[in-house]
Amino acid sequence: RGDFYFTGERPLIEDLDNIPFPARHLLKLSSYRPPDAEHLPVASILTTRGCPGRCTYCCTNNLFRNRYRSRSIANVAEEIDEIIGRFKVKEIHIADDAFNVDKTRTIEFCEAIKKRKYKVNFEFLNGLRADMIDQDILDAFKSIGVKNVGFGAETTDKSILKNVKKNILPEDVERAIGLAKKNGFKTWVFFMIG
Repeated sequence: RGDFYFTGERPLIEDLDNIPFPARHLLKLSSYRPPDAEHLPVASILTTRGCPGRCTYCCTNNLFRNRYRSRSIANVAEEIDEIIGRFKVKEIHIADDAFNVDKTRTIEFCEAIKKRKYKVNFEFLNGLRADMIDQDILDAFKSIGVKNVGFGAETTDKSILKNVKKNILPEDVERAIGLAKKNGFKTWVFFMIG
């Protein structure tokens, strides 16, 4: 009848590995064509929920209640096995809000993917944390065939970055882009305008 009732918040799922994989068989993956896709068909995957950042413009912390949780690498690799084996996907877009905030996990992910010798492209839909990019991570990305990396710069104005609690500096983004370019990656950057 058009009324809304709030029945209280539900507890967060603590073990993300217990969530079933998406029912991709119900989708027409051949019709999914993101503008930045280089190889079709494409599928997206979420390996974490939440973000340790507190950026004021982002809804992630409202959705996930200021909690960062991650799936096990084994569980993520199993989903990727299914995406490639069953759906013949050629490109996987990782949709995490903060994929590279845990360096150890990022490198473990790349090592698991490298062992499987997939012939697919990996992209990061939401970009990466510029202040958490280093040579080890770029080497790991290169080892699995990542060709380009992007970063959330948002602005080059330090006072705005401070006000929106981005917790990075323009120099962090410059350094990350320079290091990525030096390693042969194509780069792109998110900016907020207006």
